[in-house]
Amino acid sequence: MSNENYYYSNEKYSAFLDNQKIEDFKKVVDTISKYTKESDYILDLGCGAGNLLESINDRKNKLGIEISNTSIEKSKIKNLNCVAYDGKKLPFENNKFNLAVSYNVLEHVDNINLFLSEALRVLKSDGYLIIACPNFLSVTNNFHWHTTGFKQKFKNILDIFINIFTKNYNFDKMKTVDREDFHPDDDACNVTNPIDIYKWSKKNNLKIEYWSSQSVYKNSRFINFIDKTIFKIFFGSCFFIFKK
Repeated sequence: MSNENYYYSNEKYSAFLDNQKIEDFKKVVDTISKYTKESDYILDLGCGAGNLLESINDRKNKLGIEISNTSIEKSKIKNLNCVAYDGKKLPFENNKFNLAVSYNVLEHVDNINLFLSEALRVLKSDGYLIIACPNFLSVTNNFHWHTTGFKQKFKNILDIFINIFTKNYNFDKMKTVDREDFHPDDDACNVTNPIDIYKWSKKNNLKIEYWSSQSVYKNSRFINFIDKTIFKIFFGSCFFIFKK
């Protein structure tokens, strides 16, 4: 069964998204403010219950796409412009948006290559693409089964080096977790990681404006120092800004 079927009419999951904290979006909101003007067209790729769109209240030409009917309903209650997405083709013409953002969505889609190629198609030639997602090859946290335990962390280290010295990117699949007590990213089906995303960007001739291992602000000198080195590939998140 398609992983995307999980979201179509999942009221519980939509409620989970609706309860996300505003602080979780501050870094991406600041980034959008920095790279766009008030009149620019902004697309939230997988907007959930609309929390991010709601946070950029000074941007008028903003809209989201979402595969979940229950999440779309929550977005519309907030008077946000959110349209249905079939998981394949984005319902927009070429070169429409100045900026597109995929915030903690890439790890959930069925076809990463199609999702990303569609994002580039609707982006203007000088537009920006923000990608934020977990690094499931991380060795510094235990939030998910793919980053937990010595055996898995050792495997992740090996996979990182294999990915570095492999020409092509993989975007490997992984098993989702089905349990009543939902934990964040139980539903993730892709082993998102900075090496694959970096190689994908190079193949598509994108300019990297910014690359961080933190999708939220961290008040830690050590983490902020590591984030300026190549060792950030081992940390828990991916946050990229690309220019088309």
